[in-house]
Amino acid sequence: MSIAKLLKIFNKATTSLLSNLNSHIIHLVLSNPHVPPRSCLSFFKFLQKNQSLTPQKPDLRAHVTLVCRLYGARKFTKMKNILICIVADDNLQCPVSIIVSLIEEDGFNEPKFVVKLCDMLMRVYSDNRMCEEAVGVFDYMEKNGFEIEERSCFVLLLALKKCDRVESCFEFFRQMVESDVEITVYAMTSVIDGLCRRGEVERGRELMAEIVGRGIKPNIEEANKLSEEMCKKGIKADVHVYTSIISWNFRLGNMKKAFVLFDELNERDLVPNVHTYGALINGSCKAGQMEL
Repeated sequence: MSIAKLLKIFNKATTSLLSNLNSHIIHLVLSNPHVPPRSCLSFFKFLQKNQSLTPQKPDLRAHVTLVCRLYGARKFTKMKNILICIVADDNLQCPVSIIVSLIEEDGFNEPKFVVKLCDMLMRVYSDNRMCEEAVGVFDYMEKNGFEIEERSCFVLLLALKKCDRVESCFEFFRQMVESDVEITVYAMTSVIDGLCRRGEVERGRELMAEIVGRGIKPNIEEANKLSEEMCKKGIKADVHVYTSIISWNFRLGNMKKAFVLFDELNERDLVPNVHTYGALINGSCKAGQMEL
């Protein structure tokens, strides 16, 4: 038999096989532990790209099964790419609870997998400006007692800010605080900056005072910016605000700014308290300027 005839027979058999593919068979292939994850990914991509050969497009279960296999192989970048496929397809989009239920059906018991999946999915939603969906993942994680990464929350805060949704950004930050998510200076700075840009300096001041009370310190640029914006808006800072900003400037070696603020405090007829003088003395001692 000639090679041409053999190829014709092979192509006919291949076409027949592919036309008989269904979601169940695809799942069996992708979930088979004897099929390497790399081969599963190649098979998956083949089905995605060759719709003319097979009418069966990978469904949600196929995507989730492949995500499980890729996680097991620690192929996190490829795993994220599959999640992007889910998010980008209107026919595949669904609540995170449905994705988790499919994982449970597959019996995938890798420790911490669901937490990692939710964290990654939250970032994917944020990157694609699907903020409500990202918040939905956050709510699911909080409800189930999962540890929530501050970095993923920060990505969502930035997405909300880029979409000019300052109020939603503020509300989500509040949700982070109430859920005991670790709050970093970057997250707080992002929210305060958004409020100041919108002219809501007083809310920014109140937020800074509240969070500082929880032990989080804003960076010096944001503290000084807030002080300047308060002056422009005619909002009077109290001695506690001045003391905090003076202390932060001293801490970062910005002596000149610290003393300017101290003079400004007195010019505004505010009475320095023991903490104000403590910040002044401590900062001067560290800088070797007690003669001042």
